[in-house]
Amino acid sequence: MRRIMGFLLGAACGAGAVWFSYTYHVVRTESDWLVVARRGNSAGDLFADVRAWNAEDWQDHPRLSYAMVQAGHGNVLQAAAAGQLVDELFGRWKKSTATPATPDRQ
Repeated sequence: MRRIMGFLLGAACGAGAVWFSYTYHVVRTESDWLVVARRGNSAGDLFADVRAWNAEDWQDHPRLSYAMVQAGHGNVLQAAAAGQLVDELFGRWKKSTATPATPDRQ
């Protein structure tokens, strides 16, 4: 009887894990952990660490992006896009202010 109960407990835990993976995304942001309801029926993007993501990374994960916006966490996507914009502008400014190398005149 113990083996049957152990098997049933393991099967229930496994079924719960599969159900969770098809129902929710777990997202690690800069400040906290989010559990967001999944849209669709795939097991992709079960866990995502988005602390270093930029706008292209979010575009590569459209289902996760949609779920985040629908759950009211669109600010995470906006912060990534804003951070990328600032980095690009700073990079362009840095290139434009760099002094060009002049050849040595003798």
